[in-house]
Amino acid sequence: MRRAPGLALAGAVAAVAACASAPEVPQAAADPAATCHAMFDGDADIQQQLANAGSDGNALCACFVSEHAALDPDGASNMLAVAAKVIEVRDAKGFATVEEAVELMEDDRDGAAYGFPSDRLKAGGEPIEEAILRAQRDPAGCMAP
Repeated sequence: MRRAPGLALAGAVAAVAACASAPEVPQAAADPAATCHAMFDGDADIQQQLANAGSDGNALCACFVSEHAALDPDGASNMLAVAAKVIEVRDAKGFATVEEAVELMEDDRDGAAYGFPSDRLKAGGEPIEEAILRAQRDPAGCMAP
């Protein structure tokens, strides 16, 4: 059975705190909205999933920004670092979906290949997955009034 895009992150999520020394996030990835759009706009699977729920990429990215804003500085930095690495892996491997990149990163349990041991990937992926779920449940809920 195929998992829905982004749900690979949910399988990796646990209540593990981000490392105290969160990685430096590339400047381009420091903007949560831009990072979200870079991550999901070209992913036909997630776009279809959002459309089926009456949502879209703008609602998803509004939820992504909301989740990011709710985190402490280390958690926020880790969230963007995970997203930036997922984008990097997806692009480097020529994958069409975020899910493919996440699954590959999940297989790198000790972080030797991609720099994100399971606990850091889980901690950074949890708010991303929550943004996806929120955008599907209540598309208007994350949009600015």
